[in-house]
Amino acid sequence: DLIAGGVEEFIHVGLAGGINQDLNIGDVVLTDGAYNDTAVAGLYGFDCDFLETTQALTDEMEQVLSGKGICFHRGKHWTTDVGYHETWGQILDYRAKGALCVEMEGVGLFTIVKYRGCAAAAIYIITDVISEDGWHLGWEGNQIDEMITKILDVVVG
Repeated sequence: DLIAGGVEEFIHVGLAGGINQDLNIGDVVLTDGAYNDTAVAGLYGFDCDFLETTQALTDEMEQVLSGKGICFHRGKHWTTDVGYHETWGQILDYRAKGALCVEMEGVGLFTIVKYRGCAAAAIYIITDVISEDGWHLGWEGNQIDEMITKILDVVVG
């Protein structure tokens, strides 16, 4: 609907689970694209394991975040369409491929903008982290809310 209305650039701000040991709750990930563990891309004729963001828009977001003094990690991530069903084997596999986090919307967005000839970037705030020593949830603190506010101020402002 937004594309039909003339929108050509999309900046997705979402929440993700950290699978990289260097991530903490409230950290920010600026993604270069997502490993595809969904059915969405295939529905639009993209039979690929990885869908990229639009590099120019992602680079622009990197400059904006850096200019505002927001620390972030830049890299790849994993999109799955089955939440909370990730196996430890999958986590290790995607971590070995360089995925920093896991979420459920990235591939869908990157597929549609690629299909429609638009641009997309994505920023994720880490809400929980899974590691060898367990699953750490971050909903009880203020780090997530504070970072969401900072990121939305940057993107909208």
